[in-house]
Amino acid sequence: MLLDSQSQNSDSFAGVLSDASSTTVAQLLLDARQAIGSDVGAALRCIKQAASLLEAPVQPSVIPARGGLARWQVDRIKRHIDSNLDEAIQVSDLASIARLSCGYFSNAFKITFGQSPHAYIVARRLTRAMELMKSSSKALSEIAIDCGFSDQAHMCRQFRRATGASPNAWRRDNMMMSELATRQ
Repeated sequence: MLLDSQSQNSDSFAGVLSDASSTTVAQLLLDARQAIGSDVGAALRCIKQAASLLEAPVQPSVIPARGGLARWQVDRIKRHIDSNLDEAIQVSDLASIARLSCGYFSNAFKITFGQSPHAYIVARRLTRAMELMKSSSKALSEIAIDCGFSDQAHMCRQFRRATGASPNAWRRDNMMMSELATRQ
């Protein structure tokens, strides 16, 4: 079943897919696996569609909202989070960067980003993990630590919850896609 472009509506953020999008990606990969023996072109198209869903905009669009964060606060917070993903990031630290109290900051963050600071940080860590899995041959345990997860099991739980696949299966499927692309 090849999906049309209307069903590819990806409401993902930070590389983490919504339930509908992760189901679409899973179906595309299953279709690719079935088609690989008989029609490599169809398999490659399915894999490219799945990859485009996974490579959706890394960060959510930030719409200024009443009660939300100012642009300078958003920029400083994003920069701080991205440069410190391998460390523990406290809401109190983010609030002080934005020069707000913790309670007001948490509410303003949720208004601006549409999710809690913790959910945003986990999504950014998962996006970084996906980038490292695609670009390096590091062990998953090393990638987990580099991305700020407490251990590999923690990363695997979060990854499966967000994408519906284990990190190892996701990495293997992405390697298969790049091999197919080089053959074409």
